[in-house]
Amino acid sequence: MPDPVPAQAELEQEVCRTAEQYDAVIVGAGPAGLNAALVLGVSRQRVLLLDGGPPRNARAQEAHGVFTRDGIRPVELKRIGLEQLVPYDVTVRSEPARQVREIGDGFGVQLGTEWVLARRLLLASGIRDLLPRVSGLKERWGRTIHHCPYCDGWPNRRAPLAVLGSHQEGHHLALSLRNWTEHLTLLTDGPDELTEEQRLDLQRLGIALDTRPILRLSGKDTVTVHFHGGETLELEGIFLNPTQDQRSHLPAQRQTAGGQRERHDQPPGRVGGRRYDRCPTVRDERGGQRHGGGGQPQLHPDSRGRARVWRRLPRVTG
Repeated sequence: MPDPVPAQAELEQEVCRTAEQYDAVIVGAGPAGLNAALVLGVSRQRVLLLDGGPPRNARAQEAHGVFTRDGIRPVELKRIGLEQLVPYDVTVRSEPARQVREIGDGFGVQLGTEWVLARRLLLASGIRDLLPRVSGLKERWGRTIHHCPYCDGWPNRRAPLAVLGSHQEGHHLALSLRNWTEHLTLLTDGPDELTEEQRLDLQRLGIALDTRPILRLSGKDTVTVHFHGGETLELEGIFLNPTQDQRSHLPAQRQTAGGQRERHDQPPGRVGGRRYDRCPTVRDERGGQRHGGGGQPQLHPDSRGRARVWRRLPRVTG
């Protein structure tokens, strides 16, 4: 069986020799990624922003609670965010990151068959919602079925609404949503599994508790809950708190062999607690790039130019 160590070293040498180099690579072009790219761009950093997939709010109609942009369509908010990156040294590419490796004194990021190098890697890929298996729910997600009261509570104020859930999460979301409407039902889709104190909370706030098992959901501009047995409940919308998972596979890939998360607040010249003197990326006084060929550094890690770069980059803790 071939030794993987020489293969890894050969890959590192090839990437160091040929890869485009950036001060930071940002994975994800949602609000967090766009804002990070803007701050780094303003700070005269060379940035690659990877926009590799549909956003979590792809089906949302409006974004609420966004300073100066309340009620804006998410696609328009993203368009403005990308437009404001144009004056800066920020490259936007519509592709995902396939994998990440420690290379040199930073990170190698694979895009398709191509690699790029980065001094800092920012994962802003967000999360994905794992929806309950209720017939008709997925088709209405982001339309009449919502996640966040602060985003979609105002358009549904004073309307007949429901929270789908049980346990602590259903109880908490129902109490929160009570600020927007007096006509609220907690749907537990079976036994509620609430404590007596939690049931008293619902009673005090006038929140109905409905434990009937749900057969399916229907409706276009409103939502109808069909229960086993033939009964129905007409609502303007349903809120729930779905299980969530990382959208990107990269965080799991960054786990160390011991299962501990790597720290990203290492001092200059160190990644994961180890020192690297290969493949540096150095910014000169004009903001341009200087890098060594064949994996050999042009400047010593302790030189003023290199230290200046590390001080200018933001510290990211994880």
